[in-house]
Amino acid sequence: MKRVIILFLLTVSFLAGQGFNVSDTIHVVALQQFKVPARKQIVLTNIKKINDIKATLLDESGNELKELTEYFQAPNQLKGGERGETVVYEVYGVTDKAGTYYVRIDLDFVDETRRRTQSGYYLLLVDNPNMPAKVSIRESYYPGEKETFSFATAEYTDPLKYSYEVQNSGGQVIDTGRGAVVNLDEVLKKDESLGQSYTVIGMYNGQEFQYKEAETGELKDTRWSFNVIPPQLSGFVTWKDLSNADEAEEGGVYYISPFNKKLLTFYFIYTGYVEEDGSLVAAPAKLRNLQITSEPADFLMPGRGGNFAQSGYFTIVSLDLNQEFIDVLEIGDEVPVKIKMRFSTQYEKNVEYEYEATIIM
Repeated sequence: MKRVIILFLLTVSFLAGQGFNVSDTIHVVALQQFKVPARKQIVLTNIKKINDIKATLLDESGNELKELTEYFQAPNQLKGGERGETVVYEVYGVTDKAGTYYVRIDLDFVDETRRRTQSGYYLLLVDNPNMPAKVSIRESYYPGEKETFSFATAEYTDPLKYSYEVQNSGGQVIDTGRGAVVNLDEVLKKDESLGQSYTVIGMYNGQEFQYKEAETGELKDTRWSFNVIPPQLSGFVTWKDLSNADEAEEGGVYYISPFNKKLLTFYFIYTGYVEEDGSLVAAPAKLRNLQITSEPADFLMPGRGGNFAQSGYFTIVSLDLNQEFIDVLEIGDEVPVKIKMRFSTQYEKNVEYEYEATIIM
């Protein structure tokens, strides 16, 4: 009469610490599904009835953590018969933390001779996934920048299981995405992002995870924080900039012809220097509430004293001269003029510049 054959795979080793006869060692990473046995199946022969098959995940000390309820069994229903049937079985599970675990499979069945109960143990070694390249996110960005980066690991191969969310400093989720490629464009394009701090949280199968960094092997969390810092407003002008202390102290006279429109034009732009790669970030200055006054007061037309328009990354301010002021000047006349320019932008309020030049006919 044949005996029940239970194949718990390959070499059986004895672990003195727990007293478990381990039938197989399974290597897997956290959040990745494992199969027990790893390469084959549990095979039961001459089976007339399955009373119960139970799989349990144990910690390193043998304490029960949870029951593993996902499995494959064939056939599901036994027909019985004098000699019984052959049954194959395997179980699946996932654990979210690296470490040493065991899977215990408890069998309760009836073969062609009698009822039997047996248990088998499997060693489960769970590691953290490896990041094949350094995650390329900076600590600071300027508003309006475009940025994407990937947190795909070598072991997590299902792109549909990756996701991410972006939280503000208060923990509010302000953006989400599917896949392992994080796109920060929607966050950075908003003017109100200036001065804010954000955290990107990467997930696999809906959970954060730890990974081993490519260069150092250091264990890191899938959380990356960054700040949005202010760019520098710069003006390109042909007048002496009295708002600039160094330039204001310099000697010399800046001569301006009232008939040369280019000399009556001021260019403004926001720029930011990226130290990591030496690149320059540019963004237009969106002016609001422009007011320009002058000394003498009648040098400019009454009202706001000028106009502005955007051209590419530059915002161009043009002075609106008072023609009556120009008409009374004679050839050779030189008239010192100061102007004050006040406005707000998408990033700053109450910006003020003061310029000086000499009008020459």
